[in-house]
Amino acid sequence: MKQVIGLLVLPLALATSGCITAPGPGGAPPPVPIVDKAQLYTGDWHEIAYRPNWVTQGCVAGVTRYTPKDKSNQVGVRDSCRDKTLDGKEKVVEGTGHILDPGTNARIRVDYFPLVSRETWVAALAPDYSWFITVTPGFGELNIFARDPQISPELKADLTARAKAMGYDVSQLDFPLQPAR
Repeated sequence: MKQVIGLLVLPLALATSGCITAPGPGGAPPPVPIVDKAQLYTGDWHEIAYRPNWVTQGCVAGVTRYTPKDKSNQVGVRDSCRDKTLDGKEKVVEGTGHILDPGTNARIRVDYFPLVSRETWVAALAPDYSWFITVTPGFGELNIFARDPQISPELKADLTARAKAMGYDVSQLDFPLQPAR
């Protein structure tokens, strides 16, 4: 039963995590102009930073895995993390991602359960697809992802500065433990 409750609660945490601050003119940062769907929505992305909340408390080594689906604008999404330590119990929730702007591919809504969904925008993206930053349209959430679980201190500082420049309160970000390369 605890696992079922955990599976129901994790999407709510994902929907409410992020850096809440007063919206700037025009709301959240706009999505990037274009995303190569095959490069971004495939494989594992390590969650380098997020704003903690009661559900993500103790989460480390977060990973979002994208798996292309037969339908051209859908992708499988598996969000997971470990409880407290890198060897802790895995928490997992799965859903279906729907690309909301085919062709541009920078906005996605993930449906985890019939009543739980989460829309995010790619607000910044490395030219080589080694990292990206997502935000929610309402300016309430910010997540930093990278292909490599261990990013350099310089990259961490750069991505944090980018988030701050977008108007987010980066003092609220949590940088959880990540596995070795």
